[in-house]
Amino acid sequence: MKSILTLKKLPMNDIDDLFEDTKKTEKELRAFLKLLGSQLPGFAFRIITTDGKSYGDEGADMVIPAQHKDLIQTARNSSTMVRVPGDPSFSPGLLFIPELNVSLLLFPAGSVIAAEDLLTRAVRLSVELFQTLDNLQEERIHIQTKENQLNRQLRVLQQKNYQILEENQKQQSDYARRLKSEIKRQTAELRITNKELIKARQEAEAASQAKSDFLANMSHEIRTPLNGIIGMTEIALDSSVNANLKGLLSTILTEAESLLGLINDILDFSKIEAGKLELETLAFDLREVMDEFCEAMALSAQMKDLEFISYLPPECPSRLLGDPHRLKQILVNLAGNAVKFTSQGEIKITAELMEETPDRAVLRFIVSDTGIGIPEEKQAKVFEMFSQVDSSTTREYGGTGLGTTISKQLVELMDGKIGLESTTGEGTTFWFEIPFTKQTPIPSVRSISSPERLQALILDSNPTVRGVLASYFTALGVEAMSANALDQAVKILEEAHSRGEPFPLVLIADHYWQGDEKKLLLSALKTDQKKSPLLGLLSPKNRLVENGADIGLIWQQVYKPVTLKDLEKLIQKTAQKQLPQKAAIAPETSPAISPPQQPLQVLLAEDYPTNQKVALGHLTKAGFAVTVADNGAQAVEACRRRTFDLILMDIQMPVMDGYMATKAIRELEKTNGKKQTPIIALTAHAIKGYREHCLQKGMDDFITKPFKRDTLLAIINKWGSRPEHETDVPHSLEKHSREPEHRLQAELGTLQETGLVLPPLLPTSTETIDLKELNEIWDNDKEAIINAFSDFFGKSQSMLTDIQTAITTADTDKLDRCAHKFKGAMLYFAAPHATELAYQLEMMGKNKDLNSAGATFVALVRACEEFQICARKIQQDLGAGSEPNETQ
Repeated sequence: MKSILTLKKLPMNDIDDLFEDTKKTEKELRAFLKLLGSQLPGFAFRIITTDGKSYGDEGADMVIPAQHKDLIQTARNSSTMVRVPGDPSFSPGLLFIPELNVSLLLFPAGSVIAAEDLLTRAVRLSVELFQTLDNLQEERIHIQTKENQLNRQLRVLQQKNYQILEENQKQQSDYARRLKSEIKRQTAELRITNKELIKARQEAEAASQAKSDFLANMSHEIRTPLNGIIGMTEIALDSSVNANLKGLLSTILTEAESLLGLINDILDFSKIEAGKLELETLAFDLREVMDEFCEAMALSAQMKDLEFISYLPPECPSRLLGDPHRLKQILVNLAGNAVKFTSQGEIKITAELMEETPDRAVLRFIVSDTGIGIPEEKQAKVFEMFSQVDSSTTREYGGTGLGTTISKQLVELMDGKIGLESTTGEGTTFWFEIPFTKQTPIPSVRSISSPERLQALILDSNPTVRGVLASYFTALGVEAMSANALDQAVKILEEAHSRGEPFPLVLIADHYWQGDEKKLLLSALKTDQKKSPLLGLLSPKNRLVENGADIGLIWQQVYKPVTLKDLEKLIQKTAQKQLPQKAAIAPETSPAISPPQQPLQVLLAEDYPTNQKVALGHLTKAGFAVTVADNGAQAVEACRRRTFDLILMDIQMPVMDGYMATKAIRELEKTNGKKQTPIIALTAHAIKGYREHCLQKGMDDFITKPFKRDTLLAIINKWGSRPEHETDVPHSLEKHSREPEHRLQAELGTLQETGLVLPPLLPTSTETIDLKELNEIWDNDKEAIINAFSDFFGKSQSMLTDIQTAITTADTDKLDRCAHKFKGAMLYFAAPHATELAYQLEMMGKNKDLNSAGATFVALVRACEEFQICARKIQQDLGAGSEPNETQ
């Protein structure tokens, strides 16, 4: 609805159309008149529209006379009030109001009208007030309209929102239902997949275990006859055979040794894959390990006319803790490859100290060659199992590619890393780093004293050899000079002679020691006899220096690679030559195990008679005083009566086992204030961690049964120095029955090391008695062997009966004990076939599985029959004074 107040905003030609609604216009005009009346109470008012109508506040409308129409038009064209002609006292005024498009007629209530300008201003203000009020009304209506519109929109939005919420809730409910269903379906599928994966993993693990067990068993089966082939071939080679046959036998020996190496690699690989290869932690001297390894490898390199160089820097710590056997295996694998793939040049084995702390050292070992090299794109395959660079190298050089794979796995087991660098046609360098724990204290290399500082001259064309020798000489306190050519060496020798300071030690590569070169060197070397040098001729192991006696010098052949120890001996010999006779250095003697002047008092706690006889034989022959206890209780009682220098303690014995006896002895020593006696555990456990377990129980060391004489005496020599205590008054130990009442605590370490339980009727050897092993165990004591056989013959039947009873009554504990006892006897008779069958029965008792016990027992009885036949034959041979046949 449009208000009359909006007329001012519209063109004049639209006015008539807007005022068609008469009632509405009249209502608004009268409202305006009412407002004027309230604002100007002394006046009466009448509004005259453009169509001639008029509205008054007195309520009666009137028609404007025609004569006034011109006056109205005049007012419209004027902005001021126009007087209406007539009575002067009654002087109405006419004023056009453009905002309303009307004329306003004013009638004064008094006799004289007020000033026109003031009246006009008052009217104008009233108009503005009216407009304002009308605008407020319009705004209120507009606001109300907007509010109604917003409310309607709000209701619409709320309705839509409710619909959206309902739709969302419905969608969420449907989605949650579908999601729950999908999760349920996928969970079910996942369960099925997991079951399949578990089953597949178990099958894969079982297959891997079966493969590993098969490889381990078969490699063991093959190794046994292979050892026989190698041994018999060596014996045949030592006999008188013609050259043709000797060549054939040498070929057999070479091929058999290659096959044996391959089998050993396969066994190691299967152990590593199965996670059953455990590293040892032993104290060892790295320099000795390197020297032994190089001594074994150098010959194969030198047979190909290769220079073989080994270098362990003097500053490298050498007294370490780790697994020296596996370290040597890695070096042998990598060096073997280097020799195999190198036809000329050199093989170099070195070690470097990478990191060092007071208790730890990280060493890098480097094996480099000048061989065929490996293309860069094929280097990644080198450490893959059963792979080589290409098939042609396999055909030309041989091998399976297992060596580098095993080396990598061993290095990683030692918490190390391995890699290689290679250039085709120039050679390859393999390296690996391993952290070691250092032994304490670590002795340093000492200089060897002499009346004057020693000097040495080195003549060798190989710069690496010269560098290694010079480094060793410096570490040993010797001033060394090097020459790379004959004329240079001769010049140095002549200059030293002219100064009156000839070299006391000269090392010369043997290829200079021939023809005219030899004569030239002899001329430069020979001086007066008192100052003639010690000559060391450097040569490969496969080359003998001829005509050494006619040179008129003290000389010695020194085999390459030269070690630090070799140089120490040469320097010692040189110093001895220079010292006066009374100060001469004593020649080296090999250490011998000899009993002290006052016999060492040894307590042997062992319940099995055969084991007692073996130990007694070794100990009494060595001059030790031995007291025997049949069980742990007797051992404790013996220690209560007297003090021993050393105790050999079996672990499991009747009445009181070795652990309990050790604990009681330690408590007894503590109570009496005595120094601890070394206690050595006797057991066949060779598995990792068993020695540590014995040490935790209070023992001092560990020896594995069956032990040999040298092993037993070595450990006694280690621990058997008499303690500083008062001389004990010997007491005789009451004799007790030597019949064993319980089984030994020994198990076959070599079998447990692989973690394999051998299947029934599948022994790893069919040899009845190993005569070499038998003689080593009994130290070639013929009488002791004869008596031991006789004792066993009287007890074997009852022992077999006990095993049979245990099987028929399904008494697995008894089978474990009786089979273990029988196995212990067979171990000391070096009867591998019977030992293994007894071991299988023992494991059946431990595992409480008697499914194959009957068949295995029958095999054991047959093996015992063969054993007795063989043993009686040996008794006859020994009793007649002849050596038994080695094919027993």
